[in-house]
Amino acid sequence: MSNLSETLPVIDIDVFLANHDSSERVQQECKKAADALITYGAVLVHDSRVSEEDNNLFLDLVEDYFAQPLHELRKDERPDISYQVGVTLENTEKPKCAVHQPCLDIIARLDSAERPLDISGHHPDPKCRFFWKMGAPPPYETQYPALNAPNVIPQAPVFEDIWQPTMEKWGKSMKDAVENVAEMTAIGLGLPRDTIKGAGKYGPHLLGPTASDLTKYGKKDTILAGFHTDLNCLTIHGRSRYPGLHIWARTLESAFPSSFPQLDAFFSYKRESRSSISPGVLSRLASTRWS
Repeated sequence: MSNLSETLPVIDIDVFLANHDSSERVQQECKKAADALITYGAVLVHDSRVSEEDNNLFLDLVEDYFAQPLHELRKDERPDISYQVGVTLENTEKPKCAVHQPCLDIIARLDSAERPLDISGHHPDPKCRFFWKMGAPPPYETQYPALNAPNVIPQAPVFEDIWQPTMEKWGKSMKDAVENVAEMTAIGLGLPRDTIKGAGKYGPHLLGPTASDLTKYGKKDTILAGFHTDLNCLTIHGRSRYPGLHIWARTLESAFPSSFPQLDAFFSYKRESRSSISPGVLSRLASTRWS
């Protein structure tokens, strides 16, 4: 299993922000971003604005949140709007790939040594997640109110003053990086800079930390999040404290390295472009470090 940092291109957002769009360095970096997403469906990102301290504060908060008793967590569920904000508890979601033929076709094409663990049982994922909306509200009446529902602040008093500022600060770091890569990709594809970013201006961008109880699900090779693709145009994964995230790009399968934020394309982008950016696929497993 190869190291992603030795395989996937690293896109330097600092170069993009420090130079004019027309400069040779920016043009080269943008072309690298577009080519990488076309070739692999995923890139690694270097962005000096992303703070290790902010990441640690965010992870500390999320760990404290999911350490609460189940009855406290349930107060933050919103099943009536399909969990589009607030908490989704373990054993709620099922990975679609177990019953989705295009996903099964991807698995069938993989070498046997590179295939994900068996998901044919279509069991629900034993992971939890919290959705915190980062999108700007549209200046018009939406036809999708569930996607624009107000954020949920945990009801436990300990989170009252710290939840929103911590989520907003880390969420902004991730969203800024994604939007810059979207701009770079557009330039690399020969499109106007705002083509991809502008299309998502009022989209329901979500910060979605996940968590798994390793005292219950820490046995080696437990599938915490089954083989799947996301629905988003671009998804970014920040640095984690634990291994176990795997991606299947077009030409490789590798474990996620903790030293870089990783950005994946999760739907085919063909509009206004002759290039096709196709999805990467993900799975999360309990690893030997937990056993």
